[in-house]
Amino acid sequence: MRAAWRSGDELFAEVALADAVPTDGFQLHPALLDAACQAMTLAGGDEPGLPFLWSDAELHAHGARELFVRLAPAGPDAMSITAVDHEGTLVFRAGRLLTRPFARPGTGAVPADSLFTVDWVPLPEPGPAADREWAVLDGPEADHGLGLPAFTEPSAVPPGRSIVLTAADASAPHRILAAVQAVIAADRPEPLMVLTHHAVAVRPSDEPVPDRAAVWGLLRTAQSEHPGRFVLLDSDRPVTTADLRDALATGEPQVALRGADRYAPRLTRWPSRAGAALR
Repeated sequence: MRAAWRSGDELFAEVALADAVPTDGFQLHPALLDAACQAMTLAGGDEPGLPFLWSDAELHAHGARELFVRLAPAGPDAMSITAVDHEGTLVFRAGRLLTRPFARPGTGAVPADSLFTVDWVPLPEPGPAADREWAVLDGPEADHGLGLPAFTEPSAVPPGRSIVLTAADASAPHRILAAVQAVIAADRPEPLMVLTHHAVAVRPSDEPVPDRAAVWGLLRTAQSEHPGRFVLLDSDRPVTTADLRDALATGEPQVALRGADRYAPRLTRWPSRAGAALR
């Protein structure tokens, strides 16, 4: 933001992107739009308003690097926005941007114990489960010593076999995404097992590998979109088909093996002292 001022109830601002910031891939760079909204802090009041709901928004020009912005009242806790470039050409307008007050921690609006974290809890031994036939997708180089038949396409895997995907290299997120999409398209009833090594921190001494951790983030999203279709299994040791079978028998969508023990993630409250330190 280069400048901001007010005239009665109206607010004005001059904003621009730094020279080193590329605009490739953006019709309107989000940093430029964010800077335009910062002028709302001139409106005064006890608490700053945060953008909450956009209405009647229109983009008229692409690739702007600087904007002259006018914000005018548009009802309670709302403003209209008009942005033009240095030649006065209309770039963006929003008929109404509704804001909501920002509640700071400790003011009573947000409970002091409202911070949560993920804790890994031990799982009991799974009950007896029928053995399964498995197949590895992506070829023999992805077998990881399981000694399973390998296939390149889900459609080629014989019916009744559960598919295993393994993530062990930097290309894993891209490869796993493509494989998961292919399995979904094939509409196979068997659950898909995605096997990683050192992708999540179960114990304080664990050091996750970033590209394998990305696979977990990707598959957590897939699990929410397709419940019951995918199981994530992370291990710190070589895995056997018995481990795959037992992980499925737990009924958990996410399982971690550490030595002979099995763990599953649970949402727990952050200790209050740690929460105070974070604030």
